[in-house]
Amino acid sequence: ELKAPMFSNLLSSAASAALERYEQIMDTLLYQMSSLVEEQTEAARKELARVNLPHSLTAYKQEQSGGGIPLDLWCRVETIQRDKKMQQLKNDLWELRDKAEAARSTHSQASKQMEEDMEMDGLFREHNPGFEGLAASDVQKEVRQTLLNYEKLLSKSQAGDSVLLKRLEILDTDPKYQLLTFQKSQLDRLLPGAAGGDCGVATVDTTELSRLLVELSTLFHERDVILNTLKEAVQTYDIRSKLGQIDSTSPQAEEEYNQEIQKARNSFQGIAYEIQENVNRQAELMDAILNENESFMSSREASASSPESDTCIAMIEGAIDDVEFFTKHLKEGQDFYNVVSPKLEQVKQQVGDVSVRLAVERCEYEDNARMSEQRRQQETEDARMAASFNNPDATSTSEHSRSGDVRPRPSQPGVEMVSHNEPQVRVDDEKVASLVAMDFDPDKVVAALKKYDNNVDMALNELLSG
Repeated sequence: ELKAPMFSNLLSSAASAALERYEQIMDTLLYQMSSLVEEQTEAARKELARVNLPHSLTAYKQEQSGGGIPLDLWCRVETIQRDKKMQQLKNDLWELRDKAEAARSTHSQASKQMEEDMEMDGLFREHNPGFEGLAASDVQKEVRQTLLNYEKLLSKSQAGDSVLLKRLEILDTDPKYQLLTFQKSQLDRLLPGAAGGDCGVATVDTTELSRLLVELSTLFHERDVILNTLKEAVQTYDIRSKLGQIDSTSPQAEEEYNQEIQKARNSFQGIAYEIQENVNRQAELMDAILNENESFMSSREASASSPESDTCIAMIEGAIDDVEFFTKHLKEGQDFYNVVSPKLEQVKQQVGDVSVRLAVERCEYEDNARMSEQRRQQETEDARMAASFNNPDATSTSEHSRSGDVRPRPSQPGVEMVSHNEPQVRVDDEKVASLVAMDFDPDKVVAALKKYDNNVDMALNELLSG
């Protein structure tokens, strides 16, 4: 099987910048759609809770059937107990805290490294005015913007994490969560049947209200499905290869990059529109539910319903809803950090690469400056040596001057300069012959004449005294 060429998926700086813009746009789109879905769903649930729905309806039906905890509700409680959800929530909470702390630590380290590089760059330029390398601010521009974007995401997630953590703190203190630890028999005793059995009290028709609540639940489920479809579509859209194709044919084609990004955005508009349409249907459906609930509550007042049953059902269902809410949002938080943390590590690596690049430039400048100074010194020495070869007398005089030994060159006949500036006397052969004829040793004769500069009388006295 043939493998793709190494580095074939690398993009130019312009294409990489376009890819980053696309990711930011998609992050914004997903955040807006997710926030819309969550806010609308939460608003509907709060409105239902205000009129005690669906708890009052569930309690009424159970009373009419003989009391006890509804089977479907008990199944949900039993699932929480079997899966040890309460303990799992606490474990997930600690894991989320660790991941959040690690992500913020990575971001902080990268930011600190960039500030140190900026400071180092400024100091180096201050001490080396001739340095014309790339400014740290220019090299860091793209990665600094990326870090700023992640800083905003981390700030938003931190705010959400704080709200979630505060709500989780009541798991061990709120009584409604204790109900999730009860056995079925205990819960049955808290939910008695209708008083007096069949005493001619007309039952309330709850068919329409039940249907509307089911329709609302279906609406919630549909919007969650559509939102997940949008997330998957964004995740699987291969924008990188499309930008790479533009890169290979028309590099630096900013307009073509923007057109491809717009094309991608348009491909998701249909799904976003479905989410908006789903949300729009909620208002009309909620009005119908509230109107039907008024009729239900008015009819129920004549029955012997137990308000304690409503309260107990509400507490159990509220606790279950909270557990599901916590589970969902803890998972979303962990998924967020599972995606963001590796990207932050990549950004940190990019910051490190930029730091190395700046350091290499500074080292190269210092090496070049040192080599230039060495060349200048060598050229000066070469020039001095060349001058000495071209003018040896001047050099010799200069050397004598430096040594403090200046002697006049002898001009008398028979004398020549030898090493160490000492004169050598040429012995007169005739004077040597005359003294040798007197039976003196020839070597001593020559030595005496040299010593007294060919003065025969003084040489003779030397020979006679020796």
